[in-house]
Amino acid sequence: MTLIFFPWVCVYFVYLAYLPPHRNTVQRQLQSLYSEKKSKLIQDLSKVDAVAITCDFWCDKRLYSYICLTCHYLTSKNEFISKILSFSSFRDRHTTANISMFIKKELKELNIYEKTGSITPSRSNMLKISESLHDNTKQIICS
Repeated sequence: MTLIFFPWVCVYFVYLAYLPPHRNTVQRQLQSLYSEKKSKLIQDLSKVDAVAITCDFWCDKRLYSYICLTCHYLTSKNEFISKILSFSSFRDRHTTANISMFIKKELKELNIYEKTGSITPSRSNMLKISESLHDNTKQIICS
């Protein structure tokens, strides 16, 4: 009798012994982690005097739309910091009003709406976004 050793069979049995957490547990832990990180972000941004925002907007192969807001600022030690404020799907029509409303809501949630000095949008239908924000916001065109 010959014994043949297959290492991938051992690995396969090890994987069968793993019991993943229930999806509700993962969802609850992700929500908790999200709340914790968002609170930390709000706390960090409360120490900043002015921010600049870049906004990226795109569609994937399935034509699902996504929007990403990134914040750029200088610390008290003159360190340049960039942080992602929001990364989410965007299901509304891609009008300036809808995009502006989304950006305004996100900036107000993070308490940096009044601190926003400039915004750099990535698409032509976003060119009038700075007009819908407060008067001090300047728009920088991305080329």
